[in-house]
Amino acid sequence: MKRVINYIAYLWFFCCIENVYASPRLGPSYGEIADNLLGPLTGIISIVRAISIIAGVCLILSSFVKFADYRRNHHEVSLAVVITQCIAGICLVIVGFIPFQGM
Repeated sequence: MKRVINYIAYLWFFCCIENVYASPRLGPSYGEIADNLLGPLTGIISIVRAISIIAGVCLILSSFVKFADYRRNHHEVSLAVVITQCIAGICLVIVGFIPFQGM
């Protein structure tokens, strides 16, 4: 009798497992949640990348103008400002070209 009860319990257990996995999902999966979050972010990321490239080019051009001012009068602009602006502009341009692997 004990064996029959065990067989019925095993059969019921396996039927429940099959029904649990065969039932439809009640909510979104983690992949769907990630796609919903990354969808709007791709537009924002492209805008930030464009702004970064434009700001970097503007800083590089500004460093050339500051270098011309430095050559005219050494006391007006220091060379450290020129070098810092040029390096910051180059870094911004490089950041703008980093690929985004989101989608």
